[in-house]
Amino acid sequence: MWVKTSDQFHKHPKARAAGKEARALWRGALEEVNASNDGKGSGGVVTEVILRDAAYFEEIDNVDETAKRLVKVGLWHTAAGIKKCTSEYCQQFLAGGGKIGPGEYYFHDYYEWQLTTDQSKIPIARMRANRAKALTRWRERCQEILERDGTLCRYCGRRVNFLDKRGALGGTYDHVDPDKFAPDGGNALADVVVACRECNGRKGDRTPEEAGMALLPPGTTALSLVSDPYGSDPDLTPAKNGPSPGLTGTEPDLASRARHARDSGHRSGRAKSGPGSGQVGDGSGAGLSGPGGAGDGAVAGSGAGSGPGPVSAETEFDDREVS
Repeated sequence: MWVKTSDQFHKHPKARAAGKEARALWRGALEEVNASNDGKGSGGVVTEVILRDAAYFEEIDNVDETAKRLVKVGLWHTAAGIKKCTSEYCQQFLAGGGKIGPGEYYFHDYYEWQLTTDQSKIPIARMRANRAKALTRWRERCQEILERDGTLCRYCGRRVNFLDKRGALGGTYDHVDPDKFAPDGGNALADVVVACRECNGRKGDRTPEEAGMALLPPGTTALSLVSDPYGSDPDLTPAKNGPSPGLTGTEPDLASRARHARDSGHRSGRAKSGPGSGQVGDGSGAGLSGPGGAGDGAVAGSGAGSGPGPVSAETEFDDREVS
């Protein structure tokens, strides 16, 4: 039986507060609990036998006091304490009929990280594939994800297109932690986000932290990540002595903006005749936004944008990519 623990566990505030001896008991008991887990939701309970065995192997004399320290810092629960815990994983244990007897303890958030016996017998790649398949069939959950994220990649803020099956901006679903399989089989709303194909591939089977990426708040656009989209170029800053004819005081001079785009490819790439890219923006239909309708695209272009329009309730989910 494999035991999953973080290599940063000793730095966690709870682990630090518990002390070295309590951390050793926690690890020893976790190994014993996993070895005795029957895969039916009863795993995570530290019985008296498990407690004594772990204390023996870890050479801990005052086991009762050490266990109380783990309860005090919140790494273990008593029967009374778990009823007050608001963690979804601890409440899931109680909802499934889990019980903690006298002199027993329960690992806080046990099923957030540990696999059941049945799960541990399945290769991790197959578990991920089964999880992805289950998500594509769960239309309500997919709709909830889209209602929260829209069609914006949660890693780069660019707008994705779920109809694009090959391009870098094709829409996919990504599991933030690829090795998380509970609750909801790993498809909990908080654990799945919209991602462009490029970011999904770059992240791979890693967490955002492991991949050196940041998970952006829902609704964050790529343009909003730029603190000063016009930089220090005087041609792109709003006029200080009043607006140009027909423009507001906060709007940049369009002729200067077009000239800058032609010369240096600023923001929208080098200007060129023909259709604009229409892939950067907020889908409003103006300027550089490039929605499904007509947009400016690149500054010197005037073709139709390629970004997607609003998500319809009739959108199909079955063939969307999930990682």
